[in-house]
Amino acid sequence: MIKADQARLVAVHDRVTFDSDEGIQAGYVNGMRRDVGNGEMHAWVEIDHQWPGVFRAVPVAAILTSEHVGPPSTAWFAIDWVDGCVPVIATLSV
Repeated sequence: MIKADQARLVAVHDRVTFDSDEGIQAGYVNGMRRDVGNGEMHAWVEIDHQWPGVFRAVPVAAILTSEHVGPPSTAWFAIDWVDGCVPVIATLSV
């Protein structure tokens, strides 16, 4: 099968489980990238139960389950200048 024609069953913000050399792991897909060398599609997964921001490139073929649930959380930060001199920082979690 030509790698470019592979069906993609995974999308960004899906919660996935996959088998790795460290056992079955789970996380959220933050992006999809093709390997430069062989063109194989990889999902960039933020792994659960590790430090925030720890990602792993997982071949789409190694993903066991995928369900669309949205991102785990999103934080938006904004600075609003009150009276032109006092910054107020607002946080909204979805």
